[in-house]
Amino acid sequence: MQMGTLCGRVQFGRLALAGSVWAAALWLSLGGACAAGELVVRLPRAEAGNELRHAYFCDVLKLALDATSASDGPYRLEQTTETMVFAMRGVRCLKLGEDVDVLWLMSSSELERDLLPVRVPLLKGLAGCRALLVRRADLPQFAAITDLKGLQRFVAGEGEGLPEVATLQANGLKVEQGKAGCSLFEMLGRRRFDFMPCCICEAWGALQAHPDEELAIEPHLLIHYPAAIYFFVNPQASALADRLERGLKAALADGTFDACFLRHHGESLRHLQLANRTVLELAPGETAAAVEPAMKADWLLQLARQVQDNVQP
Repeated sequence: MQMGTLCGRVQFGRLALAGSVWAAALWLSLGGACAAGELVVRLPRAEAGNELRHAYFCDVLKLALDATSASDGPYRLEQTTETMVFAMRGVRCLKLGEDVDVLWLMSSSELERDLLPVRVPLLKGLAGCRALLVRRADLPQFAAITDLKGLQRFVAGEGEGLPEVATLQANGLKVEQGKAGCSLFEMLGRRRFDFMPCCICEAWGALQAHPDEELAIEPHLLIHYPAAIYFFVNPQASALADRLERGLKAALADGTFDACFLRHHGESLRHLQLANRTVLELAPGETAAAVEPAMKADWLLQLARQVQDNVQP
């Protein structure tokens, strides 16, 4: 083979590789594949038992994209064959621009370093407000708790590696971590730990979905720490992030965001009787992302009134 031919092939290979990288960057900057001017946004499929939670975030995503259709064009959502049940797999795929274009995740300093957050809290600032799921037989033990010191006598359960783990541990709480594929509800029922902090938006639905575990929602306590669930996209997908932020803010302004939130979570919040609860405030963990306060100091009473005023007939 002549040297000129070899050099030509090497140069062509470099150009082809550079072209592939450029094309991938362009695809990500647009937020996904486009067909005839249509934006295609890939998202994970719901895992078994988590369909209601998945449906809420999909509906909020649709709100944001619908609100910007006139200015940014049509879109189509595509669910991947993967469930992304293990959060770190989803993060890895999103970071590489593979399989998914958007995820909804509890924010942390690490996530915000590796991915691009859309800084509109998807649970209206309530991601860090947790009710306690406990074994029904243990309810009398929790009834005597009035402060964080009392709660520190019990062991919490959380998914392995989640941002919540560091926050609970930073506040002196012992945490048993469940590995991917393990059911925290089953672990609680089998006495692997004593309580599971569950977002107040989802606690009632989670309890109804696990009737065989003999569990209950502790009736008088909540724990609260600064936290937010955001949409996250690939760092190169700035156009998609911008569109989602504009769409979410438009949905907040016209009331469709609140209507969607209450449609999905109003019943769960009403069952918790929020106005009658003691809130134990926790400090954020070292890995927690900076979160702006979403509500005023009397946020719990405001929320209790809001959900009560929006009781569905």
